[in-house]
Order: sequence, then C-alpha cells, then structure tokens
Amino acid sequence: MAEAHDLDGLLQLARVVKDTDAARLADVLAEERRIRMALSALDDATHNAKDVHISETVELRRLGGDVAWQIWAGRRRKDLQIQLARVLARKGAEQQRLRKSFGRQSALEQVLEKSKQSQFRESLSRQPQMTTDLALLKSGSLLRDSK
Repeated sequence: MAEAHDLDGLLQLARVVKDTDAARLADVLAEERRIRMALSALDDATHNAKDVHISETVELRRLGGDVAWQIWAGRRRKDLQIQLARVLARKGAEQQRLRKSFGRQSALEQVLEKSKQSQFRESLSRQPQMTTDLALLKSGSLLRDSK
C-alpha cells in the first residue's frame, strides 16, 4: 500500500511539473502572438504608406520623411524578426519540455493503475483464505463455547 501512496505523490508532482511547463509554453505562445501582430501592423503601415496620395508624398519627400520612415520600418522589421526567431527557438524547447513532462505523467498514471490492479487482484486472492481462516476461528470458538 505504501507503494501506491508513493506513486500518488510522484504523480501529483508530475502533474505540477506538467502544468508549470504548460504555463511556460503559454507565455512563449503569447509573446510569439504579440510579435506576429506587431509585424502584421508594420506590414499594414508599410502598405498604407505606399497608398498615400502623391500630393502628400511630395511634401514628405522634400523633408526626407519618407526615407526616414522606410529606414525606421526596415530596422523595426529586422528587430521584430530577430525577436521572433528567438521566441520560436524558445517555443521549440518549451514544447519539448512539455512533451517530456506529459510523458512522465502518463507513464506514472499507467504504473499507478497497474499497481492498483495488482493490489486488488492480490486482495481478491487472499479473500478465500481469509474466509476459511475466519470460519475455522469461529468453529474453534464455537467448540470451546459448547464445552
């Protein structure tokens, strides 16, 4: 019985580790989503900047604003892509960690279930002997009581 109790404790620990790993992956996924949204917004802004009327772009060009904006947008895109690459690398590591902790939990659940089944079968196999022993004890005590 102590073995099942030990396995229960290990299983609870494995669940905590898996839940922690899942939360870490969720954080990485949220960061990935944020960066992808920023890249998408930058794409939209770049696309919209190309659609600005010619009269407005003449003034911007004269002031050098269009070139400065394009340089800024290029740098921003590069920074976001570097951030995304780092996040994707972390995502892969976190996914691997979660798979491993899920596997541990699953294996412990299977071992615990087999242990419980084994203990149940063992208790069933002892039951006829216990019934016989109880019957003998009762018959012995009945014999003593009748004397």
